Amino acid sequence: MKYSIKTAKNGIKYVDIDTNQAIFEDKTLSEQNKIAKKNILDAFRNKDLLLNEEKINISSKSANEYTHPKNNLNKTAMSAKMKASTELDNLLEISTFEYSRADDGRHGIAKNGHFLQ
Repeated sequence: MKYSIKTAKNGIKYVDIDTNQAIFEDKTLSEQNKIAKKNILDAFRNKDLLLNEEKINISSKSANEYTHPKNNLNKTAMSAKMKASTELDNLLEISTFEYSRADDGRHGIAKNGHFLQ
């Protein structure tokens, strides 16, 4: 929901992660992970999300990359990331591209930091 995008007093936009948060209440981190993956696929698969005027396609592989990151996060950070899954469209809308790491060959579906279908 666009209503989750707010503007701070200094003019910087941010996303208030408030959409569908009840689905994560009293859930283990493993359960939150499954909920986030299902939510990502239900909400965003087969829908073009825009990032810097490029279409981003969400697939089960990209949802899995989100819910199972290469770099381990502590429990609090991982839970926050799972809860942010309900706002991916808004997070992408206000984000700015910083950089992309060079392809290391581990992800055949990726090119220049973006997933290919």
